[in-house]
Amino acid sequence: MAHIVIIGAGISGLTTAWYLQKKGHRVTLLEKKSRAGGPISTVQEDGWIAEEGPGTLLEVSEHVRNLIQDAGLENEVLLSNPKAKKRFIAFQKKPVSLPSSIKSAISTPLLHWNSKLRFLKEPFIGPAKSEDETLADFVRRRLGAEALERFINPLVGGIYAGDPERLSARYAFPRLWNLEQEHKSLIRGMMKGGPSKDPARKEIPRNKARIINFKKGLNQLPESLSKKIETVEFNAEVTKIRKKSTGFSVSYGEKEIDCDVLVYAGRATGFRNISLPKEIEDLKSLDQIVHPPVCVVHLGFRRSDIAHPLDGFGVLIPAVEKFDILGTQFNSSLFPNRTPGSDFVLTTSFVGGMRQPEMAHHSNPEELVLKNLTNLLGIKGKPVFSHHKLWPKAIPQYEMDYGKYALLMDDSEKALPGFYLAGNYRGGISLGDSITNAVMLSERIDASLQDSFI
Repeated sequence: MAHIVIIGAGISGLTTAWYLQKKGHRVTLLEKKSRAGGPISTVQEDGWIAEEGPGTLLEVSEHVRNLIQDAGLENEVLLSNPKAKKRFIAFQKKPVSLPSSIKSAISTPLLHWNSKLRFLKEPFIGPAKSEDETLADFVRRRLGAEALERFINPLVGGIYAGDPERLSARYAFPRLWNLEQEHKSLIRGMMKGGPSKDPARKEIPRNKARIINFKKGLNQLPESLSKKIETVEFNAEVTKIRKKSTGFSVSYGEKEIDCDVLVYAGRATGFRNISLPKEIEDLKSLDQIVHPPVCVVHLGFRRSDIAHPLDGFGVLIPAVEKFDILGTQFNSSLFPNRTPGSDFVLTTSFVGGMRQPEMAHHSNPEELVLKNLTNLLGIKGKPVFSHHKLWPKAIPQYEMDYGKYALLMDDSEKALPGFYLAGNYRGGISLGDSITNAVMLSERIDASLQDSFI
C-alpha cells in the first residue's frame, strides 16, 4: 500500500483520491481553500438554487455514472427536462431555435441559402494538411464562414467563453478534429458513428448522455466525496515540493508530509507559488495558459414578467449580435426546484470571456444582464432574486500554442516518476471529462505501483 498525496480538492483531485483509496492506498488530500469542489459552488437562498460555476454535469462516460453511485447520490440525481433539449441562438436580437431536423435545417433563417448549399460540399473537402489549425479556420474550410459566425462562434462562447479564431481545433475540439482525420469528412464520420473511441474511457454517445444536476445542487457531489476521503486537510496551501531518494516531501503551512506518489490536481496557474524540483520547474509556464475572466449572473423573475416561454436549454449569442453577454441558461426549465415555486423562473447569464473580458468586471453586472435580457426575452418586470460570482481566471483556453503545454505535461511526468498531473487544463475542460480523466489516472497510478511491487 502506497501513501499518495493529492494537491487540490476540485473534482479531479477528489475523484483521483477516492478511487486510489478504494484500491487500498493511503491518500492525503490537501486543499488550500476551506471547502472542496473548486469551481463547483452552489448557492441556496430563500428557495432559490443557483450554480456559481458549472451548471450541469454531462454523463459522458460510465465513469461519471459510477462516481455518482459511489458518492451515494443516485437517489439525488435530477435529470434535465426532455422538453429543454431545444437550443436557441440570438438572431436579429431574438431567440431562434437551432435546427433539430433536416426540415428545420432547410427552413431555418439562421443561414442564407448559399450557406445551406455549402454544407453539401463538405464530404468532398479534404482533411487539413497541417498538424493543427484554429477552430475558425477549420470550420470556414469545411462548412463556410456563415456557419462559423452563426453556429460555432456562439457555441464556443458557451463552452469555453472563448474565441474560435484563437482556439486549437485539434486540442479544444478533438472529436471534430478526429472525425476529419479518420473519415475525411464530418458528415460521413457522423453517419458512421463518430471518431474511434478509447475503450478505457467507457464513453456514452453524446446523444445518449444524460444532463444532470442534484436536488440540492452540483455541490452535493464534491461534498459527498470529500466526506469519504479518510484524510482531507483544508486551508493547506502547498509552498514547496521536494524530490527525495524515494518519493516526495510536500510542505504546507508549518507542516511537511512525505509520500510515495504525488498528484497535482490544482489549477494550471497554481505552480507559480510553489517551489518545485528542477525536473518539473518548467511547469510554472502553465501560468501562461490563458484563463479569461467570466462573471456568472443569476436573475430570478416572476413567470408572468417574461414573455418568452423559456422552453429550452437556453440561448447563445453570436458576437455579430453585439450583446454584452455570451448567453443565458434557463435553469428553472432544465431542472425542478430551482425557484421558490412554479410562479418563478431562474436565468443564468455569462459575461466576459475572451470576447469582452472587461465586461466581466462591470460594476453592476445584474443591471447589465437585465438590460441585455429585456428585449431578448421580453422582460417587463424587475428581478426578485439576483446573485453574481466573478471568476477572474475562469476556463483554460486550449489555444494554438496548447500543444507545447500538453507536451510539457507529458514530459514532466516522465522526468519525475511518481509525479502526476490532473485538471481541466489537460484532456478536456468539462466536469464529465475531468471525472473520466481522473478515474483513468487513478488506474494508471495503481497499475504503476503494482508493477513496482512485483
